Amino acid sequence: MHNRPKILIFAFISFFQALIFASLSFAENNIEFLDKELIHELNFGIYEVVTPKKENDQITYARKLPFDKLDFIERNEKYYSIGTAFFINNKDLMTAAHVFGLEYFSLLQDFYIRDADGKVYPVNAVKRYSTLRDMVVFDLKRYPAKIHPLEFNGETAIGDTVFSVGNAQGEGIAYRAGQVASFTPERQYGKWKDIRFTSP
Repeated sequence: MHNRPKILIFAFISFFQALIFASLSFAENNIEFLDKELIHELNFGIYEVVTPKKENDQITYARKLPFDKLDFIERNEKYYSIGTAFFINNKDLMTAAHVFGLEYFSLLQDFYIRDADGKVYPVNAVKRYSTLRDMVVFDLKRYPAKIHPLEFNGETAIGDTVFSVGNAQGEGIAYRAGQVASFTPERQYGKWKDIRFTSP
């Protein structure tokens, strides 16, 4: 029987912030890539955070705006894709506090999660919120039919194979491979160690 390496998956809340990782096992010859069945399963636990684009019929312009010069998605998308969220149990999800930005005034006040098929589910209530740790826990008004929560696993070592998972720059959930490189103290108070890794 072959030794199975421990693979960690980092679910990204934003472009820079890794908050959670799930411990998984893979055959040795599959380290560089995730199995597509596994990705399909993980897609039931990791979602985009989106907010509707505001439309105002009261605004008029002196001449027609050149919308045809925008990218296809910008012209046709009904939502802004602003972050990543993932299930931590069957009811609660986590994202970065700055994704919601509740400490600031914003016109963006309605939040949803969106699955890989484009279905959206409205956020119900925020249960926990920390600007220091840049984390927020929330629940939904209605839920997807299938949910696959990610599991916390704090046993991470330099050299572990990792896969980053997230909605970097609003382009949808993507999976990328890498390796744990080092641990650095949290910048403000050094209360925990951030994980540096080579995955894009």
